[in-house]
Amino acid sequence: MNQSEHAKDKQFGFWGKWMAWIVLLAALLITFFLWSLDRTLTMERAHDRFAFRIKTIESVLRERLRACEFLLQSGAGFFAASGEVTRAEWRTYVKNLQLDKYYQGVQGLGFSKRILPSEKEAHIRQIREEGFSNYDIHPDGERSEYTSIIFLEPFDWRNQRAFGYDMFSEPTRKEAMEKARDTGLAAMSGKVILLQETDKDVQAGFLMYLPVYRKGEVPKTPEQRREALTGYVYSPFRMNDFMRGILIEKREYVELQIFDGNEPLKEALIYPSGNMESLVSHSDHPHLFTHQSTLEYAGRRWLLVFKTSPYFEETIDTAQVNALLLLGIIISLLLFAVLLSLTKSRNQALSLANMSLDLEKANLGLRKEIEEREQATEALQENEEKFRNLFNSAEVGMFRTRLDGSEILDMNEKLLNILGRSSGEVQGLPSLIHWLDPSQREELLSRLEIEGRVLNFESRILNKQGEVRTCLMSLVLYREQGVLEGSIIDITERKLAEEDSLRYSAELEKKNKELLDALANVKQLTGMLPICGSCKQIRDDKGYWSAVESYIGKHSEAVFSHGLCPECEKKAYEDLEKLLKEDN
Repeated sequence: MNQSEHAKDKQFGFWGKWMAWIVLLAALLITFFLWSLDRTLTMERAHDRFAFRIKTIESVLRERLRACEFLLQSGAGFFAASGEVTRAEWRTYVKNLQLDKYYQGVQGLGFSKRILPSEKEAHIRQIREEGFSNYDIHPDGERSEYTSIIFLEPFDWRNQRAFGYDMFSEPTRKEAMEKARDTGLAAMSGKVILLQETDKDVQAGFLMYLPVYRKGEVPKTPEQRREALTGYVYSPFRMNDFMRGILIEKREYVELQIFDGNEPLKEALIYPSGNMESLVSHSDHPHLFTHQSTLEYAGRRWLLVFKTSPYFEETIDTAQVNALLLLGIIISLLLFAVLLSLTKSRNQALSLANMSLDLEKANLGLRKEIEEREQATEALQENEEKFRNLFNSAEVGMFRTRLDGSEILDMNEKLLNILGRSSGEVQGLPSLIHWLDPSQREELLSRLEIEGRVLNFESRILNKQGEVRTCLMSLVLYREQGVLEGSIIDITERKLAEEDSLRYSAELEKKNKELLDALANVKQLTGMLPICGSCKQIRDDKGYWSAVESYIGKHSEAVFSHGLCPECEKKAYEDLEKLLKEDN
């Protein structure tokens, strides 16, 4: 062995001795790097889910407050349109709003009347004459003005506790009422305990007010608004009931606290999603993610504090991350053992090194494939939820049936309202096409077979109550899936309005023709006729004044009928069209 080969063997012996340790160290470093990267990505995905739920809760909370403001605006509009509202009218109006169905957390819809000291005795006497012999304004005491609750529906045992209460006597309520009065806008109160509360299930609450002014118009200046104020349309809210349904998971992913104001103080807490004491105090459980945001609405600011719940943290898939770490360690140890036993075999060592790289690549590819599948699954679930929400909230009737018309697969709430049926009643019924007028059904099926889709097909459908509804139907045929999808727009009222307009036009044309025929038979009058420049009467030869129709009737063969000139006819059409739009 020459000197050169000896040097090579010595060099290989040195590297062969430490090669296994070098590979072990490198494999462990790679394993821990990949484990750290995978864990970071997993935490980022978990944070994205947490942020998405925060945005969803904030959006739903704001929309629910906006819906409550619209409720107060409709009540104020009812007072503006009616002038004087009776107790029976208010009860009927609120009953038709179906508060328990469409407005969660609303304890009721009421009206608090503004009463001056000079009007107090007459007011109490009037309410007592309505049948409430024990009615009085409470709390007692002399004040510069009173705001007594005279209407509050539903008038159940809880709301009866607030009957006659002067909310101006309590500072928190008064602050919101004055803000609403001076701005002419809706205003929310701070945290209060409602009069409707009892000793059981006591909840924090708040109220929302909207001022009602004389003549239904908002004056321009605060001074004018104070003078024109007649009362407030308002709603009380129990906070836990108001928040019900916003945290929609069966087990909460997010713990939410709502504070009245800017600081997370215990006395300002108006809503905890869990136990109040454990949430406000410092818990031993460290939350993975936390977030604070501010919600401002109707002149009030709420501090929202979001925290991940233990259940949310349990759903984070760390098993895959830990499995990757364990697999990397095992692979690293195996490589170390193999390289240690084959230090004299350069080819085997290289082969094992290549095997290690292949395994690492396969591991990375497997993890990437798993991530892509998870992302695709989440995206599909989100899209399905969005489509379902859009389908159910659409203002157009929508449905999906079998191609052979044997079964209705799906139908939204708008279409159920048009048909006058519930979702349970349409199960097992044939396709909507079978409900059409027979002549229309044949034409529709023929066009659908040829074109594959039909747009704005005017049809007549018989609903459950026996009423014939005129509708515009649009259909799309999916032959491969064996499915027919479509939408329906009810235009019954519009068709009736068009028929009324045509009938009125025909009557005007008939009257106009009669006028023209009469004018053709009028005798010719000659000479100078003295006519009054103001009332348009004509003076005869004897000095007597008479109307134009009377004078011409005596001095000609004309017989008068009344019609409309083109300009008046055009104006009549415009007035009729405006009236029909208001009726609709």
